[in-house]
Amino acid sequence: MKVKVIKLEIKNVDSSVINSKMENFLNIGDEYTVYAVTIQKTMTYVQIYIDNKLISIPIELFEIIDSKVSKYWLVSYTDSTTRFWPNEFYQEFFHDDLFEGVTEIVTQFNDVKNKIEREFNS
Repeated sequence: MKVKVIKLEIKNVDSSVINSKMENFLNIGDEYTVYAVTIQKTMTYVQIYIDNKLISIPIELFEIIDSKVSKYWLVSYTDSTTRFWPNEFYQEFFHDDLFEGVTEIVTQFNDVKNKIEREFNS
């Protein structure tokens, strides 16, 4: 899945929505590969890689330009949340460890990132 930035913030958003103002991180027209999707009651998020970080951003800020889902995504449903994530992302504390730079997790993420990028850039 690939997305293109069409706006930089969501106005009048529910306080539970994270990353609704992204003007300091995104530019209109930039395109990103999506590494995971999370669907919650109030918002759907895509995980993109920006500034050397994997970050969840509301899908409302994007136009979907390639709607094909990754063959590496697995689906789960818990507590009103549906996730389309690569298997590695389901490891306990994966996102925290990635953010903290844990070598093993960074290596796993880079492997997943490279596989998904090859999938959508071929």
